[in-house]
Amino acid sequence: MNTQQVFISGVQLFQAGNFAGASQCFSTVVQQIPHHLDAHFLLAQCRRKLNDPDGAEKILRWLLSVRRTPEYLIMLANINIAKQAWIEAETQLRDAIELKPSFDAWVNLGRLYFVLENWSQAKVALQRSLKLRPNDVGSLISLIECYRRLGEVEQAISELKLLVHNADLNLSQLHKIAFLLHSLDHSQEAFDLLRFRIPVEGFNEGLMGLLAKLVLQHESIDGAKEFITGMLSVPSIKRRALDLLFRLEWESGKDSAFIHYESVLKSTPSEDVLEDYLRKLIKCGRFEFAYQQLNGLNEGQPNNPVLKFLKAFIVCELGHFDEALTEINALIAQSPEDGQFIEQKVKTLLSMKRAEEAFELMQLRLKLPDVKQGTYALYASVLKLSGREQEYRRLYDFDKHINCIQIDLTSNNLHERLKQKLTGMHSGNREPFEQSLRGGSQTTGHLFESGDPDIAELKERLMKQLAELFSRVDFSSSAPLNSLNVGEFTITDSWSVLLKDTHFHANHFHNAGDLSACLYLDVSGVNSHPGEGWIKFGEAELGGWVQDCPDYCVKPDTGLLVVFPSYMWHGTTPFLSDKQRMTIAFDLRFLRD
Repeated sequence: MNTQQVFISGVQLFQAGNFAGASQCFSTVVQQIPHHLDAHFLLAQCRRKLNDPDGAEKILRWLLSVRRTPEYLIMLANINIAKQAWIEAETQLRDAIELKPSFDAWVNLGRLYFVLENWSQAKVALQRSLKLRPNDVGSLISLIECYRRLGEVEQAISELKLLVHNADLNLSQLHKIAFLLHSLDHSQEAFDLLRFRIPVEGFNEGLMGLLAKLVLQHESIDGAKEFITGMLSVPSIKRRALDLLFRLEWESGKDSAFIHYESVLKSTPSEDVLEDYLRKLIKCGRFEFAYQQLNGLNEGQPNNPVLKFLKAFIVCELGHFDEALTEINALIAQSPEDGQFIEQKVKTLLSMKRAEEAFELMQLRLKLPDVKQGTYALYASVLKLSGREQEYRRLYDFDKHINCIQIDLTSNNLHERLKQKLTGMHSGNREPFEQSLRGGSQTTGHLFESGDPDIAELKERLMKQLAELFSRVDFSSSAPLNSLNVGEFTITDSWSVLLKDTHFHANHFHNAGDLSACLYLDVSGVNSHPGEGWIKFGEAELGGWVQDCPDYCVKPDTGLLVVFPSYMWHGTTPFLSDKQRMTIAFDLRFLRD
C-alpha cells in the first residue's frame, strides 16, 4: 500500500470514528512525507479525540510555524479554551477572523465569551456567525441566551417564537428551547413544546427535571396531570412521573397525594415504587401506616437492603426498639462499613437512652469513608447527649464558628428591588415536600445563577464581604473545618425562603456545603416577641424519642448575614404575625489543603 492509499485509509477510519486506527495511518504518512500538512492536521485531530490535547497542541504549533491558516488557529484556540487559557484562545480566534472571517471562527469566539459570561461580546460574535450561516440552530439558541442574560427579553422571546416552528429540532435543542421559554416566564409554551414535540419514551433525566420545574412552579399549567399520568407506562421514567404526580397533588390534600402510588402498587407492585412510597409516608410522619403497607406488600420480611433499612427506621419511630436493632444489626453484619446503617443504629441507641453505646459506635463511624456533614451533626448530638460538654463545644464552637456581618443593601436601592423580585418568584411556589420548611415557600433552582442583574449585584457584594470575613476567621479548633483552604471558595447552591404566620424551619443541617449562610431581607414579621422567628442552633431533629433544646440563637435583622458550619443543627422558631420573614440562603464549598 503506497503513501496515498495509507492516507485515504486513515481518512476513512477517521470518518468511521476509529481515531486510534486513523492515528496510526497518519503517523505512517508523516514519517514518509514529513511535510504532508493535511496528514499532520488530521493526526492532531485524532490526538485530540483520543484525549491527548498536549500531543495535538504540539502538532498544531508546528503547523502554524509552517503555514498560518484559520483552521489551525481555531483548533488550537479550542484546545486552549478546554485548558482555560482564555487570553491565548481569544488572540488565536481573532487572528483566524483577520485571516478569514468564517462561521467557525466567529462561533468559537462566541463560545469563548459565552463560557466567560461576557454576554455582550458573545452576542456580537454569535450575530456575526449567524450572518454567515443563518439557519444554525445551536448558534441561535446561544444568542437567545445572550439576549436573556442582557435583559433583552422582547428580542429573546421574538427569536424563540420563530425557532419553535422549526420542524427539524433535535432532542437537545428542544430541551434548551423549552428551558429558555421557562426562564422567560413562558412556561405554558415550554410545557406545550415538551408535550407535543417529544414522545414520552424520549424523556430522559434532564427533561424530567425541567418538566418538574415547569409543573411545580406553575400550578396553572394546562394538561400537566394528564400528560404525566401517561408517563406511568414508560418504565425508565415511571418513578419520576409518580413523584411528580405526588407533588402536584400535595397542595390539595396530603391523603389524595398518595393515590397514584397506591394504584400502581396495587396493579403492578415493585420494590422501587414501594421504597418511594414508604419514604414519603415517613416524611409525613405516618409511621404506623407505613409499617402496615410494608407488611402488606412485602409480607413483612423484605430482602431488599433499602426496604430493610426503611423498616428499621419505621419500627424505631414506633418505639419497637428491639425489632429496630435486630433489623439494623442484620444489615451491618452484611455491610459492616456502610455508614448509613451505622448512623441509623446510633439514632436507635439514642432513642433508647443508650448514649454511651452510641458514642462508642460513632468512634467507629468517623474512621470510615464518606463522612458527611450529617455525620458530624449526629456526632455533635451524641457528644451532647452523652454529657461530653467540652468536646461538644469544641465541635460546635458557637462563638467562633457563627459569624454575623452586615451587608449593604441600601445603596443603589438594591433592597427594595430584591424584595419585589423575590416576592414575584415566590408567588407560584409552595412548601418543598422534602425540605425543612413547615409552611411558606422556597424558590427552585440556583438563585444566584438566575441571570437576574439585581441578584448578580447582591452576589458580588456578598462575595466581597465573605472574602474579607474568611481572611480573619479561625476554624483551627474544629476537625471538620481545619483542613479548609478558606482563600478559595464557591457558592454551590442558593435559594430564597418566605415564611409567614406560624411558619418555621424544622431543625436540619446541609450536606451540600462546608459553610452555610442566611441573609435577612425582610424581618417585618419577626421580633414582635422575643425569640419568635429567630434562628437557633444545636437542637437536633432525631425523631420523637430524642428530646433536645437549642444552645445558641441569633436575632434577625434586615441586611444581617449569618454564616455557620453546614454540619450545625439549625432551625427557626415559629412566629405569629400578619407580616413576613424573607431570606436568601446559600451553601459554600472550599478547596481542601
